[in-house]
Amino acid sequence: MKIILSIVTLLISFNSLAKDLPPIIEQGFEQYRANGSKEAIIAWIKDSSIENNQDAIAQSNQLNYIEDFFGPYEGYDLFKSNSLGERSNLYLVTINYGKGVVYAKFFTYKTKSGKEVMQTFNFNTEVDKVWPSFMVYAQ
Repeated sequence: MKIILSIVTLLISFNSLAKDLPPIIEQGFEQYRANGSKEAIIAWIKDSSIENNQDAIAQSNQLNYIEDFFGPYEGYDLFKSNSLGERSNLYLVTINYGKGVVYAKFFTYKTKSGKEVMQTFNFNTEVDKVWPSFMVYAQ
């Protein structure tokens, strides 16, 4: 009984170490589900240095193109998060569609006020073009 309790405690502690997505990324996915890819991009870049960047907003076209092949957006999963210092974070996310997955990489930056904003992001159907190879192939 003590062994089982110890294992459960250990699993809970490992689970608590996993970092959730920050609000800026979650809000983008909420917008994606409710209002489409353009609103997702607008939510992701809100209050950031790329907020009014038309090239960033144009990435919604890439997500629309993906939907044409993979079907509708269904949800997302956090694969890995990593702190890159006190104010910078990396999030590797899979975006799930009806017929396939898209790999995403988000870099965020924490402002002096403590708000996490988007630094950059990238999406691709080919994992090698977005995620580091050692994350995929365990090199």
